Amino acid sequence: MNYTQYINKEFGFSFEYPSEWEMKLRPYQMDLYDNGIIITIIGAPESKTSIGYTALNFEVISTKESNRRLSTLDEYVKKSLKENSIGPYNILSNTESQMAELPARELAILYETYRPSRLPRKAQTLVISIKKWIIIEKGDYFFELLFVSSADDYPKYIEEYEHTKKTVKFFEM
Repeated sequence: MNYTQYINKEFGFSFEYPSEWEMKLRPYQMDLYDNGIIITIIGAPESKTSIGYTALNFEVISTKESNRRLSTLDEYVKKSLKENSIGPYNILSNTESQMAELPARELAILYETYRPSRLPRKAQTLVISIKKWIIIEKGDYFFELLFVSSADDYPKYIEEYEHTKKTVKFFEM
C-alpha cells in the first residue's frame, strides 16, 4: 500500500493516508462547535460499490461549546455518542490509548445503519458497520481519527486506520 502525507498548517498536524483513497476537506459546520475542519478520506475503491463503504475521517473540533469548555475527553465521548445519529450501537471496546504520543481515548463501536438499496423495489438495506475512533485533546481542540466500515470489510482495511493513527504528528505553527 502506498501512502500520501497530508499536512495542515492551520491546526499544526500531519498524517499519512492510503494514496488510492479520495480526500475531501471541508470546514466543520455544526451548530454545536465554534470551528474546526473535517477531512474525509473515502477509501477502498471496491468498497465504494458495495452497500456499505469504508472511510477515514480526521476531525478537528473546538473544545469550546457555546462558550463553555468541555471538561474531559470522556465528557466529549459521551456527548458524541448521545448526539451521533448512527442508530442502535454496542461499544466493543473503550480504552485509554495514545496518538502522537498524547493520551487518547479509543473506541470500537458496532452499529446498524440503513443505506439506499441498489436492488429494485427495496428502499433501504440494513448495514452492520464498525466505527473505530480515537480522540485526543490538544490546546483548544479535540483531534479525532475515525475509521468507518461495513463489518464485512472491517478486517480488510483496519490496517489503513492503524497506519494513519501511527503517522499522526503535531508541529508548532
